Amino acid sequence: MKNLVAYSSVAHLGFVVLYFRRYSGSSARGQLFK
Repeated sequence: MKNLVAYSSVAHLGFVVLYFRRYSGSSARGQLFK
């Protein structure tokens, strides 16, 4: 169960990073989350 929670957290963080990169494009925030 603990591994499942960790996997969910990592997957969620990855999704958030991809979302920010797509949303920001090549802006300063995009560079920050590269």
